[in-house]
Amino acid sequence: MKVANRVYATVILFTLLTSICPLLGAQTAPAGPQMSPAADAGLPPPAHPATEAQIREYLAMTRAIENAHKAMASGIRANRATSAPYFTASFWDDMEEAVMEIDLAALIVPAYQKYFSEEDMAATLAFYKTPAGQRLLAAQPPIGAAVTSAAQEAGQIAGRQVALKHRDEIQALMKSSQAAQPPIAGVAGMGGGTLGGAMSSAPGAAKVSSGAIAGNLISRADPVYPPVAKAAHVQGAVILHAIISKTGDIEDLGVVSGPPMLQGAAMDAVRRWKYKPYLLQGVPTAVDTTITVNFTIADPPATPKN
Repeated sequence: MKVANRVYATVILFTLLTSICPLLGAQTAPAGPQMSPAADAGLPPPAHPATEAQIREYLAMTRAIENAHKAMASGIRANRATSAPYFTASFWDDMEEAVMEIDLAALIVPAYQKYFSEEDMAATLAFYKTPAGQRLLAAQPPIGAAVTSAAQEAGQIAGRQVALKHRDEIQALMKSSQAAQPPIAGVAGMGGGTLGGAMSSAPGAAKVSSGAIAGNLISRADPVYPPVAKAAHVQGAVILHAIISKTGDIEDLGVVSGPPMLQGAAMDAVRRWKYKPYLLQGVPTAVDTTITVNFTIADPPATPKN
């Protein structure tokens, strides 16, 4: 388990560190007007590179490090919400603490010194202290939010158009895929496949019907309907084979059946469900059960006829 934790931590750290590079670039890009010609590929660095103090002042002024840390913390929390239960709260607390302790400025300074001279950075800092520079700094967050929102909307529109174009093809492939899926191991009498491999019953877990265990559900996360699936009018029930721990947490999940385009969303939601401990003769007991997640698309309102 310790090895698995270290591997997972390495993956998360690598993902977070690589994902902030565009963010840092976006934060610092407006300073470009004062950049040295040495930025062109193959040209030598400036004779007198910007000082570390100048670069750190610039990064603080543009809030690049602060925003990068916020993005990294947000990424950790997103991974935490959907991670397997054996990655404990202390694991994620340590992960966030470790990431927040990274001196991003120390990593960035050498890159700026390769392209910015001391004179370049002095001029850049002077610009940001002018009214125009202060306005640019103040406007960057709402501009970034507006651009992100517009890009997401445009992407969703494009996704819906492509999904509609290929709807018949997608639905035909889904039907043939479901028909070809092998039965899941450990769940008798239920056809279908698993997302990521077959899953066996847990030793010592009590087999409980889905209806009986539903009464123990104390909190649930609703699934996010995949936009492409919605655009293609893919709907139906995803049946999951679940092992619920003695403490009421989802310990393991596998897909029994359901539209492939909806399986990932169903699993992402159910992993965050919480149950009251199931008592067998007064003793908390792990549970082997199935959970059904329904995806339905509401019919549009009827258009009045004249």
